Amino acid sequence: MSMKSIAVRDHYGPVGLITGAASGIGAAFARRLAAEGMALALVDRDAAGLAALAQELRASTGVSVDVLAGDLTDSQFVQQLTDLADTREIGLVVHSAGITSMGEFLEMPLEPQLKAVELHCVVTARLMHAFGRPMRARGRGGLVLLSSNSAILRAPFVANYAATKAYTLALGEALYEELRQQGVDVLALVPGMTDTPMTANMLKAEAMREAAGKQYPLGGVQTAAQVAEVIAWLLGDGAARITGQV
Repeated sequence: MSMKSIAVRDHYGPVGLITGAASGIGAAFARRLAAEGMALALVDRDAAGLAALAQELRASTGVSVDVLAGDLTDSQFVQQLTDLADTREIGLVVHSAGITSMGEFLEMPLEPQLKAVELHCVVTARLMHAFGRPMRARGRGGLVLLSSNSAILRAPFVANYAATKAYTLALGEALYEELRQQGVDVLALVPGMTDTPMTANMLKAEAMREAAGKQYPLGGVQTAAQVAEVIAWLLGDGAARITGQV
């Protein structure tokens, strides 16, 4: 599947910024964009993982890849990222960074839960606001927000994660309505259980893997590469007549 039919660089702009890019869905979509010739700014707290991916992409595609290693729950680091909106034409933002923990809400420490609120809600708002404004002014751009199917399901044992991802989904759906007539594409994605480093501990339990696999008619837990293909299709002209939920 290719996004070349919409000339991704021309359609959105020269640079794509991806958070959570060192692994999982973020890394998979970085590979898709690099294959289309889009320069990348990759963000993650895993500096070694980012460096390895950047080296791979430069060698395999020849695209320019900038590495921005840091913790997105650090407000000063987020400010460094949002400052890029004033100095570079970021045409596509894919916010896929996420953190989760599993257990009864009242039994888990509060601080990690508040970090999830910071990352999934506050940082999401800051990134969409900072990069969305120049996109609207230019009349082109794309914002991709990674939510979760837990945002629309009863989700015991991931209560805080589900609540924060509901914010991500609601913001994305609202921004779609606000920006769709102004040249800015907004995609709020709600993937089910995906085999990534973030879900690795949960999927170690065979019962959890089997239950997650039953969500899909074809069976099995989906891969990050499969989610990246869906994102690519939704951003391409194959989905041009889809204006709501898929």
